[in-house]
Formats: sequence, C-alpha cells, structure tokens
Amino acid sequence: MSLLTLPNELLLQIASYLSFSRDIYFLTLATKRLYTLLDPYLYARDVKENHSSVLLWASQNGHTYTAKKSLAAGGDPNTLAAIDEGPLHCVCNRGHAEIVDLLLAAPRVEADRVSVRGQTPLCVVAMRGYVDIARALLESGDVDVNKLGFGNFAPLGVAAAYGQVAMVELLLTIAGIDINFCNTEGHTALSVAVNNGHAGAVEVLAGVDGIDLEQTDQMGRSLLSVAASMGPVDVVRVLLATGKMDINFTDATGETPVGRNNAHRL
Repeated sequence: MSLLTLPNELLLQIASYLSFSRDIYFLTLATKRLYTLLDPYLYARDVKENHSSVLLWASQNGHTYTAKKSLAAGGDPNTLAAIDEGPLHCVCNRGHAEIVDLLLAAPRVEADRVSVRGQTPLCVVAMRGYVDIARALLESGDVDVNKLGFGNFAPLGVAAAYGQVAMVELLLTIAGIDINFCNTEGHTALSVAVNNGHAGAVEVLAGVDGIDLEQTDQMGRSLLSVAASMGPVDVVRVLLATGKMDINFTDATGETPVGRNNAHRL
C-alpha cells in the first residue's frame, strides 16, 4: 500500500511517532499534499514540545515567513524571555522590522519586558537607532517611554549616550517623556550626551523647552565644565550657542570651564 493512499488522519498519526522534527520536515518535501498536511503540524509540534524554538530562531535570523507561520501555529511571542533574550528583543537588536510588527500583533506579547540583560525592547532600538521600530513600539500603546533599561537609563538617555540624533528627536515628540530624568549616577540624557561628545544630540536636547541647562554632575561640574574638560570643541560651541552657559561657574574643586579646558590641553 502506498503511503499517499492513506487518509490524512493516519498520516498525522504516523508523523506523531517520528522522534525528530527533521524527519517530518523531509516528509513535507515529498509531495505537495504532505507539505500542506504536515507543515502546520510541524510548527504546532515545535510550539508544544520545543517552547517555540522556531519562532526564536526566525527572530534571530530575520526569517519573516517562518516567524509568521510559527505565530499562526500558536507560537509564544515571549518564549525564553525569562532566561535570555526573547523574540522581540532579538528582532529589535537586529533591526528586523517586519517581524517586530508580527510580534506586536500577537496575543500576550510583552512589549515592555525587561530582559535578563536589563534591556527593554525600546531601549535596545534606542541604542541601535532603529527609528521605525521605535515608532512601532510606541504606537502599540504597550510601551512606557520612560521605563528604565540598561545603565539605569530611560530610552532617551540611551539614545543620547549613543549619539542617535534621529532617535532623540522621535522620543522628544512623545507625550509624557521626562526630559530631565536623572539616573542613580547623576546623569541625564543631556549630560550623558555631553560626556560622550555627541554634539548633534546635545544640540537637539539643549534646544528643548524646559531642559535643565544648569545641572551639575556628582563632582559639581556644570555641563560646560564637563565639555571643556572632555575636549570636544563642537560640544562646547553648541552649549555656548544656547546663551545660557556661565563661563565663570566654579565647580567643587574651584575650577571654571576655562580652567578645565586649559588643564585638558596640558
């Protein structure tokens, strides 16, 4: 008796006795009928027995069609997120925008989850500069624009730290964003941009109404003092262009911005 003469119920029963998914996969390649019948079964089995490992693999490698089929079979959009990066963190880290959209549309997805590495999906894309993905996350309505991620920074601070100017501009348009949030190390988005020498991010942030331009760090240094001591002339110029910097400000060590700049040049 030919295998293909068997009814679908028996073919599925036979597949259930195969120990390895690869054996079922090879069966799907035999004929169009077997593919139509066993391919959905293969994905459903992965969901049930392997914690949606196919969905995680597709997310890591950017295979949109595979991710779509896994989700259609009931794939868990949060699989393994409790012990490592889940699918959403993976696609945000790698910039796979189409899979981000699929995952955000999936039931039960935790779009604002903090991973074991201390990252939220929004913080990940803020670091990478994937503006379109950040917009999709924010438009989902399930993401807190001020939720802290790695380095105890909110997404705005992360974007500023990595000099992602377009990301900074996007985040500043979101209602409720805390532009002056200060983390446990005394850094704000503006101060970390100054510290890292990102003049573009400094210029955008310094021009925002309500931004604190008089903040000092844990050493009592003003933003201008920090910029002068770090050395990037373009950051110093941006700060001076605000017209709100006190060039005679004395920090906790008695130094002025000019003094710190001279010390840096020695």
